[in-house]
Amino acid sequence: MQLSTEQMQQMKRNLVHSQARQWTARVDAALLPAQRGEPLARLGALQQLVSEGLAPNETLAARDVQQAAQWLQMGLEAGAPWRDTRAAALLNAAAALGALWFVDGRLLPGARQLPLQPTLPVTMAQLLAQEQGLRFKQAAMRERELRAGLHLAWQRALAQELGDAALLELARTAFAPHAEPRDDAPEPEFEDEALPLSPDAQAFLSHEQRLAQMAGLEGSPVARLCLAGDLLLGLGRCVRLATTLPPDSREPLLKEAIHAAAGFQR
Repeated sequence: MQLSTEQMQQMKRNLVHSQARQWTARVDAALLPAQRGEPLARLGALQQLVSEGLAPNETLAARDVQQAAQWLQMGLEAGAPWRDTRAAALLNAAAALGALWFVDGRLLPGARQLPLQPTLPVTMAQLLAQEQGLRFKQAAMRERELRAGLHLAWQRALAQELGDAALLELARTAFAPHAEPRDDAPEPEFEDEALPLSPDAQAFLSHEQRLAQMAGLEGSPVARLCLAGDLLLGLGRCVRLATTLPPDSREPLLKEAIHAAAGFQR
C-alpha cells in the first residue's frame, strides 16, 4: 500500500494529537480539578510524571529534568504560552540529552541552536513558545552518531586518568565534523597540544569553565571529571549533578552516575 504525502502528514498530525491527549489526561489525573487550569501546577505534575518514568540510577537525567522544569517555570513567568505536549517533550529531551541540549554545540551547529535572549527567563519563554521537534530530532540523531566514538574515547580517558591528551581526544571526538565515513579515508593525526577547535567547541569549553567556576570546582580533579562527562553526555550535566553530591564522595558517585547514564556495564 502506498500513501500520499498528504496522507503521511495527516498520520503524523493524528499521532501528535493522540500524544497530546494522553499527556493532558495524565496531567489532569494528577491534579485536583481546581488546579487543572494553572500552568505552574501542570508543569509540576509533568515534572513528577517524567521523573517517575526514570530508573532509580538515572540521577543525571533526574537532575536535568528538575533543572529544565525550573527554567521552564521562568519561561512561564516571562509570559510563554502553556502547552502540555511541548512541555512534556522538553522535559523528556532534558532527560535524554541534558537541560541545555538546545545550545549544546556537540549536538547542534550554532545556526540550529536556540538564539539566546538577554535573560534566561526570556530565552526559556522562547523555547516554550516555539516548536522544537525538528531541532530535537537533529540533536538526537547527532547524539546517536557520536555515541560509539565518545564511549571509546571516554574509556581511553579513564585509562589515562583524564590527562590533557585524553581530554583533547574526547573533545575532538565530541566535535568531529559531520561526514560520511569512507573505507579509504586516512585517520586524522593531531599533536596532543594542537587541537583544532571549532567555534562550537570553543563555546562549549568556555561554557563548561564558567559553570565549573560558578560551582567552585575549577582546577579540581572533579572539574576534569565533569568536563569529560559533559563531553560524553551533554553540556553542563555533570557540573550540575556534582554540586548536589557530598564533597567527600563526589568523584565515585559522579563516575557511577556517568556510567549509568551512558549505559556502561559495571
